[in-house]
Amino acid sequence: MIGKGQFKKPAIGAHVGEDLTKAKKRNARSTSEVDVDAEENIEVKLAKLLGTFKLQSDEIKEGIKYIQSVLTNPSIGKKSGFKTYTNDEFYSILVDLGELRLKEIIEFHLKSLKLQKEVGAAIDKIAREEVKQSFKGEFDDFNEQYKFYLKDAFQSYEPNKISSMISFKNDSMKEWADNFNYLGLKSLKLIEIEAQNKELPDEELRVIELVRSVVTNSDIGSTEGYKTHSNVRFYSILGTLGPSRVKEMIEKLKVRFRALADVRGVIKGINLKPARDELELACNNYEDLFKLSIKRAFNQYPVEYIHDDVIHGNWHMGKVLMIQKRVTRFMDYENLYAGLSDDDQKAVEYLQNALTDPGIGDDKGYKTYSDVGFYEMLGKLGPSRLRKIIENMQAVFEMQEKALRAVEGVKKEQLKEELKHKFLSEKQLYLIQLKEFFNSSAPDQVYKAATKNDSSNRFIAIKNNALGI
Repeated sequence: MIGKGQFKKPAIGAHVGEDLTKAKKRNARSTSEVDVDAEENIEVKLAKLLGTFKLQSDEIKEGIKYIQSVLTNPSIGKKSGFKTYTNDEFYSILVDLGELRLKEIIEFHLKSLKLQKEVGAAIDKIAREEVKQSFKGEFDDFNEQYKFYLKDAFQSYEPNKISSMISFKNDSMKEWADNFNYLGLKSLKLIEIEAQNKELPDEELRVIELVRSVVTNSDIGSTEGYKTHSNVRFYSILGTLGPSRVKEMIEKLKVRFRALADVRGVIKGINLKPARDELELACNNYEDLFKLSIKRAFNQYPVEYIHDDVIHGNWHMGKVLMIQKRVTRFMDYENLYAGLSDDDQKAVEYLQNALTDPGIGDDKGYKTYSDVGFYEMLGKLGPSRLRKIIENMQAVFEMQEKALRAVEGVKKEQLKEELKHKFLSEKQLYLIQLKEFFNSSAPDQVYKAATKNDSSNRFIAIKNNALGI
């Protein structure tokens, strides 16, 4: 057994020294020449042994040379204190293993080498250079790991144990093979995805690029503690997911991405700048939330959860629908306003001035509209209801004019001044009343309040007083 002292150290060249005569030195060969003979002797011995074991194919010979190169390399396992074999010791351990065990070891080893070649070939086909180099780095690490486990197996002097360790009975070897298989499968899937991407339309390629830009951006999701991936890690994840799941994810994200893009396109057609600005801000806020959702999905592990989150997770699509509804209201308002007569447009402007003035009805707690809120409310009301409200307002305006003309015709100055004061007071109360009508956020309630009261009666009373009726 190895370590029992049964191996003799090569004696060739051991006695060549300075005390030899010049004649002897001329006949003596150099140490390097002796080493060559020793190497040739080992090669001959190994060839004979393999012939005896009926293991003479070129593939097997290459496999034996690989194992020999590992066991005789002092760098492998040096930090772990592994024994490094001499060539004679290597030959001896093969003899001790015997034909059956050596065949089993060689069979496992050749399968391992085949796996390495297949994985290496797959990695070479990856188009994205950055990913290819990263995968090659993993490949090299696993390759060195295999050599380590191989040499580790031969630290035992027990043939049965050596044979057992160079098989899947050894958990380390099994883990190594699983990792290598995983790397190979990931590479093949990524190659498929790269081929698939070449056939994708620009819109879907933009979706992939958007996702990549998000998951590699450390500013997104930092507060939530979401992990930031490198470009290599991103494409590695895609490779693990595989082309089918990646395609599903692209389709799902494309729908969401397109919904937002479509809304933005419609917003550009809105003429009301305050409304347009507010809607664009709402889109920006949703886009931030959308990107955060992407980062959240890619924070999942294992990667199958990423797919599940993209397909079934909460992506706040209700917010996009709300923006779409608001866009529709503003468009409806613009179309409605454009179809109004000049007098009706003046009525709308009068109403807007009243509802957006914080000084009107502030003591009663009535809400003050922003311009955008005003446009949106009128869009909610729609053409028919707004038409009825305008008709009521026009009736009030008409009565205001009649009352004012009557007041101006009063001869008595004191009475005229009293009626003017009353007129202005009622006019201010009408503005407050408009604020009251529109104090609700529900268009039905606004419409009901604005049409059930005849606000012109207060001005009829002033007119009658002025005319002495």
